[in-house]
Amino acid sequence: MVQKPDVRLAVLIDGENISAKLADGLFEKIAALGWSGVRRVYGTRHNGKLKPWAGAIEQHGILPIHVPTNGKNCTDMAMAIDAMDLLHSGRYDGFCLVSSDRDFSGLAERIRAQSCIAYGFGEGKSSPMLKGAFSKFFVIGSVAASEPAVQVTTSKAAKKPAAKKQPIPIDAPKAANAVTNQGPHRVAAKPAGSTLSVSAAKSTAQLRTVEKQAHLAWPWIEAALPPELGAWMTLSALEKALHSNHPDYLKNTGFSSLEAILAALGSKFEPGTAPDGKTAQVRRRRP
Repeated sequence: MVQKPDVRLAVLIDGENISAKLADGLFEKIAALGWSGVRRVYGTRHNGKLKPWAGAIEQHGILPIHVPTNGKNCTDMAMAIDAMDLLHSGRYDGFCLVSSDRDFSGLAERIRAQSCIAYGFGEGKSSPMLKGAFSKFFVIGSVAASEPAVQVTTSKAAKKPAAKKQPIPIDAPKAANAVTNQGPHRVAAKPAGSTLSVSAAKSTAQLRTVEKQAHLAWPWIEAALPPELGAWMTLSALEKALHSNHPDYLKNTGFSSLEAILAALGSKFEPGTAPDGKTAQVRRRRP
């Protein structure tokens, strides 16, 4: 799935309300909406409800937030507090709140009032009040549902005109099947005006694979860098932090070095050299 790097999103998941089995479909849909620089899943430390999320946390680069107390709505409150902190940082164009709990209706409305996009993701049983509070609400109730089966509810309260529909990008594996007349996407003839060759399809598939793998490291790097906008961090310090928190980050992303990952994420991170003229460093690229 090709992502939209110009739209910066924060993804906050109610891990006690949404099944971890939906994570793959969830992030595939979010990837079509923008770059998710913050990915967090919330759950109470003592009830073990985040345990099923262990695989998804590793695969999708999600930061688990363990709420220390087990009181009523503690997880909801932690999500709301973090959402407001991120909202007032001014660094995000929109939020993805993942929960079927109607208590998040007020938070969604507050995000929209700040001229930010509020995307909601929940099960089909979600209340009309919750669905209507978001700019758009996506029903993700089926684990095996494909993207066309995702239902979308658009809030009547969203006053902004609908953005122009962008052409749907060709999914690389499907494109390769279509060109070689193999598999379920067999075609009788190449569409008029098409110049896509087998080699071009393979190159496109490889490029998108790299983009997807590099994206996995983005939230890890974001979490390791200093919070201050424009602050530099030496490459060796960043490498140490990543090795400490995500020992297999190179293996999971498919890259041979941190420098290669940063090069692939060049639109997000800016390389530089310290005043000594030789120490490599990096920071978030200014908007």
